Amino acid sequence: MTPSADTINVMQKSQKIPRLNPALSGLLESKATMKKLPQTEEIFKRFEIGLYEAALKSNPNNVEALRSLGYIYSTEGLHDKAVEIDKRLVRLLPEESIVHYNLACSYSQLNNLEGALDELEMSMLLGYNDWKHMDGDKDLDNLKKDPRYQQIISALKKKYIV
Repeated sequence: MTPSADTINVMQKSQKIPRLNPALSGLLESKATMKKLPQTEEIFKRFEIGLYEAALKSNPNNVEALRSLGYIYSTEGLHDKAVEIDKRLVRLLPEESIVHYNLACSYSQLNNLEGALDELEMSMLLGYNDWKHMDGDKDLDNLKKDPRYQQIISALKKKYIV
């Protein structure tokens, strides 16, 4: 015979079984809510990094893991690690313009202007043409003072603005 809800409630009270505060149970139901809490956001970030790093140990050419890890490294300010990931992606996907663009951003973050300009030009040669995004991209701020960057933006605008 299964006990009723009332019976269980009485049993819990008599046994002093701790119950989760209803206000807290709602917080635990969704990752999105949890990520709003600073300490849990850091835990999730470390978990994600560990997950992608483990995936790369079993398959070093896992493009999705590389993309995700590169993004996380970049957003977390781990630019040395982001550059290494972006270089791997360029080796795996040499014809994909966005991987060259991302490498340019990572180089720029490390103040490697020559590397950043070379990769930015390569991304354009491969078809990258979103000059509006480039102009607003904070990752390229180190380049924006360089006249060569201005030439690249001008060339893109001439080519794609009708």
